[in-house]
Amino acid sequence: MVSLILISIVLIGISIRDFAAREIEVYYFLLMAITVIVFCMVRTDVVTMIQNVLVNCIQLVLLLGCLIGYYQFRYGKADSNFFNTRLGIGDLLFWIVTTPLFAPVNFILWMVVSLLFSLVVHSCVVLVSGKKHSTVPLAGLQAIILIIVLMIDQFVLYFGLLENPLFLPALN
Repeated sequence: MVSLILISIVLIGISIRDFAAREIEVYYFLLMAITVIVFCMVRTDVVTMIQNVLVNCIQLVLLLGCLIGYYQFRYGKADSNFFNTRLGIGDLLFWIVTTPLFAPVNFILWMVVSLLFSLVVHSCVVLVSGKKHSTVPLAGLQAIILIIVLMIDQFVLYFGLLENPLFLPALN
């Protein structure tokens, strides 16, 4: 319970910082990494956590490859500044730090749901504000969804997001 409170506090800080300044200082990611590791150590064994990190990082590499490939196809050239113009470094760091929190299938589901939520919320904000071009506080929006998902898992579903064994037995 204490680890859930601590990770929630850090995630709230990330959200506030991302909404306010569209940037997140590195120490937030260090705090998040520490709280994620503590959160995971309380709930699962080290081997499962390492397996989650490895498989989810492979998924992130595939996702980034698809994103970069899409932008190269769409705009006809490689974007040498991809991580400053298309995707923020903070968003990537946020994704990397969240990899231990989910078994691979759950990580995919969380990514899809949180990205869709972020798209819908940002689209609504753009419609209401009238601004055509603005950056998306992706890590901040995903942090909110992550808090909600962790709370639902802790208090309602008791599913065990870290230990879903659908892909993990294939690694043994």
